[in-house]
Amino acid sequence: MSGFILLAAASGQDAVGIALLRSMNTNLATLINAVEAEWSSRSPYLQDAPPTLVNESINAVAGAIEPGSTASVTALLVAMLAYEGSMASRIVARLGVTPKQLASNLAHIT
Repeated sequence: MSGFILLAAASGQDAVGIALLRSMNTNLATLINAVEAEWSSRSPYLQDAPPTLVNESINAVAGAIEPGSTASVTALLVAMLAYEGSMASRIVARLGVTPKQLASNLAHIT
């Protein structure tokens, strides 16, 4: 499921979506193809490892924000990319980008 969150973030015509596509050195059509290829390569029930990684990532981001602040999608993506078994990490790797490098680039986007 983390791959679909990555795709949704990149699909936005906002600063985050544009920066995300630039950081992956790709365009939306190529990203969609990578998402479809990754989805087809595995069981739809086991796209993320561990299966709870999206929940764990959301909880980690929520636990790290200061009261009165809001969480960002980039923080969620960074947390999900920390998992090598995430669908998002595998999609990024399909695009020739290391998940750690993308996470580092995203950490500077608000």
